[in-house]
Amino acid sequence: MLNRCVLFYFVWMLILTTAVSAQNENLAPYEIAQQRITEAQATNATFLNLAFLGLETLPPEIWSLTNLETLLADNNALSSLPAEIATLTNLKILRLGSNALTSLPPEIAQLSNLHTLHIDSNLLTTLPTEIGQLTQLEILWMHDNAFTSVPPQVGQLSNLRELSAGQETLTTLPPEIGQLHNLQKLLLYGSNLTALPPEIGQLHSLEALWLNENLLTQLPPQIGGLINLQYLNIDENQLTLLPPEIGNLSNLVDLTLRDNALSTLPTEIGNLGNLERLFLDNNQISSLPSHIDRLLMLEILDLDNNLLMTLPSEIGGMRNLKYLYLENNQLEALPAEIGQLSNLQVLSVYNNQLTELPPKIGDLFNLTTLQIADNQLTLLPPEIGKLQSLWSLNIANNQLTALPAEITQLDQLCYLTATDNQLTQLPPNFSLPANCNVGQYRFDSNVD
Repeated sequence: MLNRCVLFYFVWMLILTTAVSAQNENLAPYEIAQQRITEAQATNATFLNLAFLGLETLPPEIWSLTNLETLLADNNALSSLPAEIATLTNLKILRLGSNALTSLPPEIAQLSNLHTLHIDSNLLTTLPTEIGQLTQLEILWMHDNAFTSVPPQVGQLSNLRELSAGQETLTTLPPEIGQLHNLQKLLLYGSNLTALPPEIGQLHSLEALWLNENLLTQLPPQIGGLINLQYLNIDENQLTLLPPEIGNLSNLVDLTLRDNALSTLPTEIGNLGNLERLFLDNNQISSLPSHIDRLLMLEILDLDNNLLMTLPSEIGGMRNLKYLYLENNQLEALPAEIGQLSNLQVLSVYNNQLTELPPKIGDLFNLTTLQIADNQLTLLPPEIGKLQSLWSLNIANNQLTALPAEITQLDQLCYLTATDNQLTQLPPNFSLPANCNVGQYRFDSNVD
């Protein structure tokens, strides 16, 4: 009986929803908004959703909803916000993103309870001076507008925790940015910043900083003042070096520096004792500092597409490393100490100039993927048979004439690519392991 009641309830709700949807299809967007406002008036609602209606103006009846705490009016076609917004004094969340606003009224400062304001994806070039009076504001999204700088009055928002201000027109940050002592997240990606003000180092509460896709050529030494920073993304800039003070970021967990012009790393990078992920691919790095072995918590190191010719023996000290990417460099050899990376799961040295692998590679007992295609290998060490966790091995496009008999000991090897070598024969009894539900061995383009 209970199941029948539940089924009846859901069928009835579906009929009601369909009926309301059908009714709304016959109403203009403005009429839909008026209907929702009328319903909100009748129930003393604290929440009103007028998003995605294509509204060009807000119905004036909305200003009587003095109990409203949340107003969603994003994704419309609003070109202005009336001064009457000040009547909604209980408002805590105001979303106006993705409209056509060119200005905000000074009266918005009277929303003293506001803690979330979304004005992103509009046509704003400035903010009213009074915006600084919103001292309860915690989240401000103003990205994708037409600001050339973050307005100085934003620095007065003393409780701001999250600021998203990235946009193509943004070229500078005011020194007042340093006054945001409670800021935890700062998003400035996709802008045209060429420098950061030294006051950025005063953001001692900052935990995440996104600066990717800008035009930065250097970082100020004061960056070292961000003592609580955990995530730093500076992808796709024009950095040629990092300041030694980068080593002061002792709480950093994720450092992303892809697509810059770095040629070296400061020794102090070894001070980042909590770093777990370091992305340095697509730079011009020719060597690594010996202190890299101090990165004891590092799990991912990506150095693809650089100019490395050697690796320091100290690399073996990074005992927590799980993923090591070295594709498209100029490495001629791997140090024996690479065998000390006992937690390594993926090693990719595709497209280098390796002529041999160190026997110690057989000590990588947790290695599941070994990518050494497009090198100059003439043989594989018999120790490769000790890689009992190896699941995928790519040795394509080398100069191998034979495979060691020990390769038959790899009971987990389900994927082997050995194309474009000079193999004349395979070890006896060499076949796909029985426990591989899926897998493939490829030997195309070898010597018959």
